[in-house]
Amino acid sequence: MGTAAVTASTPLSGSTGRRFTLLSVLLVVLASCSEGGVKITPVSQQPATPERTATRMARATPAPTPRLPAIAVQSFRPAGGYTSMIADRRGVYWLGGGVPLQAVVMGAAQTGEGERVLARPLRDGEAVGRPLPAGEWLLFPETQDTNAAGGPWRVRAVHLSSGRERIVDGAQDGWDGLSLAVAGARAAYTVGVGSGVEVASEVRLWDTGTEEPRTVLRTAPGVTLQRIAFDGRAAAAVRTTRLPDGAVATDVVELDLSAGRLLPLPAQNATMPGIAPRWIVWVTIPVGGTANQLVLFDRERRTTRVIADSGQGHSLHNPSISGNLVTWNSSDTSAIALYDAEQRAGFVIDQGVVGKVWIHEGVLVWTALNAATRAYELKVGTLSLTP
Repeated sequence: MGTAAVTASTPLSGSTGRRFTLLSVLLVVLASCSEGGVKITPVSQQPATPERTATRMARATPAPTPRLPAIAVQSFRPAGGYTSMIADRRGVYWLGGGVPLQAVVMGAAQTGEGERVLARPLRDGEAVGRPLPAGEWLLFPETQDTNAAGGPWRVRAVHLSSGRERIVDGAQDGWDGLSLAVAGARAAYTVGVGSGVEVASEVRLWDTGTEEPRTVLRTAPGVTLQRIAFDGRAAAAVRTTRLPDGAVATDVVELDLSAGRLLPLPAQNATMPGIAPRWIVWVTIPVGGTANQLVLFDRERRTTRVIADSGQGHSLHNPSISGNLVTWNSSDTSAIALYDAEQRAGFVIDQGVVGKVWIHEGVLVWTALNAATRAYELKVGTLSLTP
């Protein structure tokens, strides 16, 4: 295992940042001039009072250079194959254990401990989704017969200390509506209910200190929710609506879980949401072109901004967000980027041949090709901030 302390991340600039760098810089400049509809009067046209002079001097002071807190980076190679990684301050979790990649494995990179298998599929042929840590539990979805239009599904949990297992929820059909997200010690998930054109979705919450999950929202027939994201209080999801003419519309919506209702967002033809207390992020579905964009929504101001553009011939997908920090995956695998929504600045975290990245509770995990060994390894970056 290797360890490195990265004291300052590299701002996106020059050729390093690709197209999303230039776009982010433009957004910073444009936003600083136009937000709130403020008209700027030239200083030369204002009376020369002491107050005006002080204001002029303050404006002449250069803005601080955007920067991220230090990132402690560790790297290691799992014994077997791996995919669907996520990390917190206790360790790294992934699907591994050979082919097919179905065992749920934990590698405690931060403590220097080795790997241990936490769970395996209960039955042959089951598919296991991304493992997600929630409090003292690790949750993951399990489905069977993924070539059918439905089938058995479960939300399964393993206690990280004792290894005790429990089935949180499950049914004999409706797996195609199953998606799971966690925040703190809570989990939120969507399940499909009904069938045919009458199919709908339910959103259920499970507090890991309680025995049973509870349903907090149900959609109208013909409206389904998938790819849920959760911040502990609210959620976002992809909504699919069957229209009277048989066509299907797709957008991202915010979920008010306390009131059990859907809140519209300016996110038509969008997918793959992520959510934090102040922000929602999503990926646009290209219409009439091959490029797509990463859009950030400010939940307080109810405004949007584009923070990354894939460029022609590439695509952006699977964004994740923790606090003010957003990262995403791209078909351009030359850099791992991190965007600070509060500072309106992007940073390059790693360069070279890099792969999938995810951020959870202030901890990044990504894959990278080791130039010396020519083998892929996992890297874990722990940020010195409150997520």
